[in-house]
Amino acid sequence: MEGIRERRHAKIYVMGKRVTDVTTNLFLKPSVLSFKATFDAAFQEDTRDLARAFSPFINEEVNRFVHIHQGPQDLVAKVKLLGG
Repeated sequence: MEGIRERRHAKIYVMGKRVTDVTTNLFLKPSVLSFKATFDAAFQEDTRDLARAFSPFINEEVNRFVHIHQGPQDLVAKVKLLGG
């Protein structure tokens, strides 16, 4: 979460008010925690295979949540990762 908190180039506003720390803002915190969970899943042994996908665009593995779906198997893997 430190990396999210320490962003340098983004200015975040919610309802017209500047947010200085997205990790503690009540409106943004659920989204930040979801983002953290998807990032962590790519490094946890039990979810690693589902949380990563091979990208033919850059020729390497990427997080499944930023992966451009190549077929139905990608959608199935994402649903499984989400607990479906």
